[in-house]
Amino acid sequence: MLVPVQRTWTSGETVTAGMMNDDIRDAVNFLLSPPMASLRSTANQSVNNATETPVVFGAEDKDNDGIHSTVSNTSRCTVATAGWYNAWAQLKYGSDPDGWRRAAFKVNGVGSTYGDARIPAVTGVDTTVATFTKIPVALAVGDYVEVLANHTAGAAINVEFPSYFGIEFSGT
Repeated sequence: MLVPVQRTWTSGETVTAGMMNDDIRDAVNFLLSPPMASLRSTANQSVNNATETPVVFGAEDKDNDGIHSTVSNTSRCTVATAGWYNAWAQLKYGSDPDGWRRAAFKVNGVGSTYGDARIPAVTGVDTTVATFTKIPVALAVGDYVEVLANHTAGAAINVEFPSYFGIEFSGT
């Protein structure tokens, strides 16, 4: 999907159906359905203590730009349209009263993390949920974003299903 570029019309120009489709219809369609993916995990995933681990998402609730695959690299959202994206996630951690739980984004598997949600484990509760919403990330075509799970429970615990991850185009 390409971000539409607005045409500059000139006086006396003859308008054709192709021009109207390219310059008006396609722009409106893009605005009505910008590139986005909304994903859901389909199984529990074990995460080792104090280890950043990309979370796997096996189901797509929506993907209108080929951003995610349920077959390969299922932890990734790889963009086909350059621009700014808002990323969000919600990770459910299994019960364990020790340490903290964390969710963060990483672009292309390297460098700094974005949107670090770190919360203490909650004693006496079945799950602890780490959530963050609308973290802006600038992405080029082919860049990918992953949600990383991390914790300090002292031993491996699960990121439970369903956990969620999504990105949505917000502009150029």
